[in-house]
Amino acid sequence: MLKEVPWNQGEAPWEVRGGDEVLQQEYLNNRPHILRPDQLGQVTAQYNCSTNDFSGGMTEILKIMRNIILQQQRAFKLYIALGFIMCNVSTGEYRYFIPYANKPLLNRNVTISSMKDFRKLKVELQRSDITNNVNLSRPNSSWKIDFVTNMVMYVYRTSYTMGWGRLPEYIKNNPNIVALDSNTKIRGPFMCLPMPGRPPQTEPEGGGGQRILRQMASVHGRSWKELAGKL
Repeated sequence: MLKEVPWNQGEAPWEVRGGDEVLQQEYLNNRPHILRPDQLGQVTAQYNCSTNDFSGGMTEILKIMRNIILQQQRAFKLYIALGFIMCNVSTGEYRYFIPYANKPLLNRNVTISSMKDFRKLKVELQRSDITNNVNLSRPNSSWKIDFVTNMVMYVYRTSYTMGWGRLPEYIKNNPNIVALDSNTKIRGPFMCLPMPGRPPQTEPEGGGGQRILRQMASVHGRSWKELAGKL
């Protein structure tokens, strides 16, 4: 089943322009590409996001990306491409350009393993010129971009867990395991240092054993900072 069009009734680009039937036909002919459903696999995935010429600007693009990135459980490589309709200024002809055949939005594949990587990607996108990027895909100077129809994010998953992964409840609730979940207040490496020789935990979370462990982790953390300052 195809996705819904990204506009309300009466707001299609050809309707806004007073009824451009040629543009409408080009869009309808390519609906299977523009409104294609996501294709999700264990190793690779394609997320197709239709848009009304990115009327929401860079905010719309980043919101789409963030929502998709937060769905991932493993680190991945990201390839981004746009689909768009161009118009020939000499003949008035419209032509749809399929995302995978176009120049990618970025000049390289991006590896995402944490929100820090996403923030770097955000800065890079904000500095980019999408219109200029699209123009690099046109056949010649007779063609100009009319409007962007969809963005496809190609995700190639790795075997590494994302930096914001959550541990299963059965691990976090095991009294003999100190679960270093991503929301642990003390950083994981310093929580690990006091572990050798530590007896199994018998007191509940927040009890004496946990308190001592966190205190020791803080001591190790301060020692590391002092050593790092001397290097």
